[in-house]
Amino acid sequence: MERTGQFPEGQPITQKGENMKKIGRSKNISKTTSCRLDAEHRQALEARAEELNMNINDLVKEYVIAGLREEAAKDSVFDALIQVRRDLSLMTEALLLGAGKLDEKEAYDWTQKNIYAR
Repeated sequence: MERTGQFPEGQPITQKGENMKKIGRSKNISKTTSCRLDAEHRQALEARAEELNMNINDLVKEYVIAGLREEAAKDSVFDALIQVRRDLSLMTEALLLGAGKLDEKEAYDWTQKNIYAR
């Protein structure tokens, strides 16, 4: 769907913003995202925005961005933890084999049971 109107050069103004550069706007215009909140959560959000002396929309935006960053950080930490467990498992297998305590299959089984099971 296109908005009505034209640039002085006669080119149409489109809703998708193809011609926005010509009027000095960035092509990275943010899009509106909305959600519905029940009365309890809306009141809590309004109270928090008032405490912080912020516009409610700006507060929601801050919360969403912070949540996304936190999730990305959790994923990164989780990935690092998995790699540490793999490395620990491999080192433990090597130590058990090198010490002559267990054969290769027993060392592998032991690390799977005792390192990955927790």
